[in-house]
Amino acid sequence: MISGKKILLIALISSLAIGISWIVRTNNTTRAFSESTRQMEEKVREQNQRQAKELFASGQAKAMAGLRSFSYDLYADALQDVEKAIELDPKDAQLHYYAVHLKAKLGDLDGMIESFNKTIEIVQEQGNMELANSLEDEKRRFIRNFAELQEF
Repeated sequence: MISGKKILLIALISSLAIGISWIVRTNNTTRAFSESTRQMEEKVREQNQRQAKELFASGQAKAMAGLRSFSYDLYADALQDVEKAIELDPKDAQLHYYAVHLKAKLGDLDGMIESFNKTIEIVQEQGNMELANSLEDEKRRFIRNFAELQEF
């Protein structure tokens, strides 16, 4: 016959085995959940990178389309494309600088000055004060030349 102590010991061992089994299952579930979460985070990261690349590529494509139009004296079309590219990448000083020249070709003095100022602001934010000063000088020359052309 089995004594009470042995029954208690068997019950304790059974409970311990069930507890260990539960811990192992929980640990495996936690690991699987962690792996699943890591995979989801990786997919989200990849998707975000892909979207950023697509957005950047789209901005570059718009800028290139603008430059092609610029080359063919289609200044209004070129300006439209450059402005779309600026919407996609508003901190690209070069795009704003392209807009300066296009607006000058189209006779838009106010727009030209606005684009010059934005270009200068971005260059200053980037810490390139020498270029910013050079752009300020160029802006003054553009305005002076623009005024002289208007006198004809």
